[in-house]
Amino acid sequence: MKGNFKKITLLLLMLCLITSNTLSVQVQAAKANGSKERPYSAYKSRVVDIYGARYYGKAKIKLIDYKDGKEALKYLKKNGVKKKPKGSKEYVYLKFKVEYIYGEELIPADLIITPYSSFFDSECDIQLKAKEVKCKDGIPDLIEASMYPGEIVICKQAILVDSNSLPITYGIFGYDNNGEKTETWFTTEK
Repeated sequence: MKGNFKKITLLLLMLCLITSNTLSVQVQAAKANGSKERPYSAYKSRVVDIYGARYYGKAKIKLIDYKDGKEALKYLKKNGVKKKPKGSKEYVYLKFKVEYIYGEELIPADLIITPYSSFFDSECDIQLKAKEVKCKDGIPDLIEASMYPGEIVICKQAILVDSNSLPITYGIFGYDNNGEKTETWFTTEK
C-alpha cells in the first residue's frame, strides 16, 4: 500500500510539473512579437505606424549596423570623436534604413525613432539617459534626416550609455484606432 501511495504521489507531482510547463509555454507563445517580453529583431525590416501629434503614415525600418564597446569606440574615433568613455560608459552606434512607405508630407526620421526617448536597456525596462555623440561619418543623424513618401533614407545615431545596458533595445510608440497607446519593441541582440 505504501509503495502505491508513493507511486501515485510521484505521478501526480509529475503531472503537475508537465501541466505547469505546458501552460507557461502557451502563455509565452500568446504574447505578441514586438512586445517588451518578445521584441522584434532590429535587423529585420518591420513596418510601423508613424505618430507625432497625429498619424503620419507608415514606414519600414531596419537596423543595418550596430556597434558597441571597443568596436564602436574604434569606429567613432575614426570619425571625429576624440574622447574615450569614462567609468562604466560605452559608445553605441546604430545605423538605420528607413523607408517612408505611406503618408502625405515631409517628415523627419526622428519622428519614428526619437533619440531622446526611444532607447532602453536590454530588458526594455529602463529608459536610457543616453548622451548624443556627434559622429562625422557622412551619414545624417536621426534628427537631420527627412523624407517624403516613397523615399528611403539611411541615418544613424551615436550615443553614450551605461555599459550594463547592453545590448540596447528601442521602442516605437503610437496609438491604435481607439486612441490607446501602442508600443513596438526591437532588440539589437544578435
